[in-house]
Amino acid sequence: MYISELTINSFRSFNQNTTLHFNEGINVIIGQNNAGKTSVLKALDILFNNSSSKKLNINDFNRNASIEDLKNKPPKIYISAKLRESDDEDEYSDQLVTVATWLTSINKPYEATIAYEFFLPEREIDEYKLLMNKINSDDINRYWKAIEQNWLKKYVSRMYVGNPEFKNSLQTEEMNSFDFQFLTAIRDVERDLFKGNNSLLREVIDFFMDYDIKSNTTLEKKEKVGRIQFKKQEFSKESKKLIESLQQRMKAGEEQILKYVHNTGAGIDKSKPSFDGEILDTELFSALRLIVEKESGIKLPAVSNGLGYNNLIYISLLLSKMQKDASGEYLGSNAKVFSLLAIEEPEAHLHPSMSISFYSF
Repeated sequence: MYISELTINSFRSFNQNTTLHFNEGINVIIGQNNAGKTSVLKALDILFNNSSSKKLNINDFNRNASIEDLKNKPPKIYISAKLRESDDEDEYSDQLVTVATWLTSINKPYEATIAYEFFLPEREIDEYKLLMNKINSDDINRYWKAIEQNWLKKYVSRMYVGNPEFKNSLQTEEMNSFDFQFLTAIRDVERDLFKGNNSLLREVIDFFMDYDIKSNTTLEKKEKVGRIQFKKQEFSKESKKLIESLQQRMKAGEEQILKYVHNTGAGIDKSKPSFDGEILDTELFSALRLIVEKESGIKLPAVSNGLGYNNLIYISLLLSKMQKDASGEYLGSNAKVFSLLAIEEPEAHLHPSMSISFYSF
């Protein structure tokens, strides 16, 4: 399944109904500044990113409407996408099941539609017209300011699936199978990104830990689980020695730390606090650091690299995370069945030769 068409109306730089056609796989959008490339990616974000805000602001409306248009009806934003069956898709694929209620054509290739609207509800329109027609000005900005101040707070967003005429509402859980990742043009790598306690790196490490076992197609699932569990138990035994070593080194100091327990009454029932614990392999992720080893053998922390290089590493980690999120064996029914990565200005921060390598990949 892939996005074959995207239709945008009255959103940002798109004034009238505009439909873009996509190919399956990689698509590259090229255009001059302010041509609407970012608007296309943002439109996809609104449709397919479950965590994206569906509440837009006044600057998201296309401003090419006339004063007469604004007086007669409130502006409305409409975005829709058509999904189509892939050539090599299984007859009853997980993707088909995911969009079963979105179908607009059941013939091969099947087609499905998802749509978004941002509009002023019908019950508000009479009052809207009354107020807007009281404005007597040739300055269109006054009308937009009135919409922002008086009506934008009453706007609602709706997501529909299937035939747009029927207004079938999208169920929120239906979007849980979609994995949409959007990298903006001005992206910077956080200084702690390459530490194991970063959520992105932590997820990737957890998935690829013991990957030699997880990816072994000759093993049954039960045997994989058993081997990984054995490794966890062995790790627990080794880590217990570290805890015991710490406890031994703390023996004298512990008495000093807790010497006031009896005096304050905290030990009145003959109980007393102490120090104990265990180390799980997942807890030690934070001790790992992503480093770059030069051909000379010199090891440098990843944060010492240039911004362009680190952005490529970030994209690599993001792709690894998307692989993890799409793994049915790892996540079961929570796995993503449709993955979409949108990168705005992928050449940002990259030297031309590095851009060529990235585009080739």
